[in-house]
Amino acid sequence: MRGETERARALAEAGRRLAAPGDTSAKLWETARLAARTVPGCDHAGITLVRRGSGLATPVYTGPTALAADQLQYDLDEGPCVEVAREGVWWRRLVDTASDTTWPRFARGVRDLGWAASSPVRCTRPRG
Repeated sequence: MRGETERARALAEAGRRLAAPGDTSAKLWETARLAARTVPGCDHAGITLVRRGSGLATPVYTGPTALAADQLQYDLDEGPCVEVAREGVWWRRLVDTASDTTWPRFARGVRDLGWAASSPVRCTRPRG
């Protein structure tokens, strides 16, 4: 558990760097690639943005299944990324798509995409 917490903090810190001056699109891509490299067993990563008035969106992703998994969550209005984005929690983990009961429709859908687990981390930038 300690390693997971440390990885979550590292990824959250990477997300906070998005507030620094520079090309936001490049920083989003860098953060997604960092997530895919940093998390053991991670094949793909994506970034869910909360956009005022237009809901959730995934502007960058390292593979098509990351985009498909995010879109599935948005369509079902359930899943770990949706909860992290909307509920203000720092991270959630879907440990096993074969046995998850927290988000059963999402778990079934991503299992069909070949996913075994999901672990989103909230990355925020300072308001102001």
